[in-house]
This record gives sequence, C-alpha cells and structure tokens, in this order.
Amino acid sequence: MNFGPTIKKIRVAKNISQETLSKGIMERSNLSRFENGHYSPSYTVIPLLLERLNMDYEELIFLAKNYQISSLETLNTKIMQAINTYDKTALICLSQEACKQSKISTNIQYRHLYLLTLAFLQKYFNIKEHAFNIDMLIHTEILSYFTKTDSWYIYEFRLLNNFLHYFNHESILYLLPMAEQQLIKYTKMQNTHSLHQHLWQNAGIYFFEKKEYKNALHYFEKAICLSNSKRLLFEKIEATIYHQLCLNTQSDEPFDIEIYLSILDQFGFDKSASHLKKIMNRIN
Repeated sequence: MNFGPTIKKIRVAKNISQETLSKGIMERSNLSRFENGHYSPSYTVIPLLLERLNMDYEELIFLAKNYQISSLETLNTKIMQAINTYDKTALICLSQEACKQSKISTNIQYRHLYLLTLAFLQKYFNIKEHAFNIDMLIHTEILSYFTKTDSWYIYEFRLLNNFLHYFNHESILYLLPMAEQQLIKYTKMQNTHSLHQHLWQNAGIYFFEKKEYKNALHYFEKAICLSNSKRLLFEKIEATIYHQLCLNTQSDEPFDIEIYLSILDQFGFDKSASHLKKIMNRIN
C-alpha cells in the first residue's frame, strides 16, 4: 500500500509545508515524489513522518482505507462482542461466517476465529455442530502454532488470550510463563496494556475454575493493577469479584457481590453479571 497520497492529505489539512515535514527526515523532492505515488521510502522513514504529523500507524492505515476497517477486523470485533455478552444466537451465525471465510481465504486468522467460536459454543452452551473433536483441533492447531513461533507479537498474545480456557492444564503451565517473558518487551507500549490486563484476568479465571487459588490471586492482582492504570471499569469489577471470591475460600468474611453486579447491570453487562452470580452461588 502506498501511503504517500494519504500523508499528503494529512499534511495539507494540518497546514504543514513539505519542507517542514521532510526536514531532517528525507529530501523534500523525495517527499514530493512519495506523496504523488512515484517513490517508496524505507519503512524507517514513515514512522518519523507520522511522529511529526502527530499520527500513529494504525490511524494512517485507517485513513488510507478511506475510514473503513477490513472484513476480518469486523468479524473479529463481532465475535468478541458476542463472546463477552454470551450471545449464543449471534455466535452461531458468526461461526458459520468464520467457517466460510476460512475456506476461501489464506489468512489463518479466520480459521482461528472459527475454532474459537466452536470452542465457546461447546464449553458454555454445550452446542456441538460439528463431527470433529474440537479439543484435539485446539491442541494440534493452536498449541502447535505457539510451539513453532520463536518470538511472540501482539497477535500471539491475543490468540493465547482467546484460547486460554480451552487448553489443557499442562499446556497452560507451559504457555503462561512464556507469555510473561515475551510481554516484557511490550511494557513500554501503552496501548498494549489493555491486552495484558485481559490476558492476566483470563489466566486468573482459569486457575480460579481449577481451584488453584494461589495462582488465581497472583494473576487477578496483576489484572487489577492494570485495570486501575487504564481505567477499565468492567475489567476491574470482574477482576475484583474473582479476587474476593478467591480470598473467601480462605476466609469467612462476607462479601457483598450484589453491589458490583448491579453496576454491571447498569452498564449493560447483564449477561456477564448473571454468569458471575452463578459462579458465586456454585461456590457458596
């Protein structure tokens, strides 16, 4: 994709001259050629131009696509929303769409999304609309994906976050320490902190469900800390509830979960609140 015309559009809108934008970065004549689609600078140049324009790479791509997002991003967003709200009907439809796209696209992300919807429907709604063993597929396809990857990037962290509840215990004990080690290189990248928070929160929930409360507390404390720094209300409430439920396994002190659940209800997370209440009742 040639970003030159988009760079030009941004520069003109901000009333910045070619000379000002290019100074110390590239020759003004090369910037002119780049903006007109006749020159491709090195990839080290574009971040410098964006920094001077007060833009980031993600926004540049969004603008270059005429304010549109890809069909893959759209499908991923819909699936995540359906999972977060336990929307069975939507997930069944989205699973079919992911299956269709995985057969016509070479992008492996469609296949991963398809397996994710199947795993969620089976785990939380006991729906098996397939003849194959989804647990075996997750082991052979998703786990092997990680074992073949030497260095993780944001997609790998998202993938682990999505599939964390569907791996066996041995795989979890192998993958989580690896994730903690790999995440160190992203600690200074602020916009990945929400991803970190969700990963630790899901790790905490995993160990909570396994009644390994010491491990659960470890990850919930990390999740709460990150939710405070990013002001993630829903995530903080959920992590706080689970954290307190872990503590309650070691203490008889009362915990008024209804206050937190009512807040979730008011903010439209009623299905999540209902799910948490069932967990609490099962423990008590």
